[in-house]
Amino acid sequence: MIKSIDLCGVKSGRDIDKFEACSFTKLASSKTASPSIQECPVNIECALKDIVKLGTHDMFIGEVLAIRVDNGILDPKNNIDYLKADPIVFNQGEYWSLGKRLGSYGFSAK
Repeated sequence: MIKSIDLCGVKSGRDIDKFEACSFTKLASSKTASPSIQECPVNIECALKDIVKLGTHDMFIGEVLAIRVDNGILDPKNNIDYLKADPIVFNQGEYWSLGKRLGSYGFSAK
C-alpha cells in the first residue's frame, strides 16, 4: 500500500489514472461524486470549503460529510483499533507506521 500512497502523492490525476496505476477498486461514495477506495480501511468524504494560499502550496479546507470504516478494524466498542488499522503517517518526507499507544487524553493530570 505504501508505494500506492506515495504514487498518489507525487503524480497528478491530470497525467495518470491513479486507480488504474495503483490497482485500486472504486466504490461509490454516499455523499460525494468522488469514488472511495475499497482497499483503504477508512474513507472520508469531504466537501471543499476553502483554499488558503500559503506561498509554496495551497491548503485545502474541507467539511467531512461521511466516513466509511471497515468492520474488520473496529474493536468491540466500535472504535478504530489502530493496531488492526496499521495507519501510515507522513512526516517530513518520510512514511512511518505506528506501534504502541503512548497515553490517553488527560493521563498527565491524573
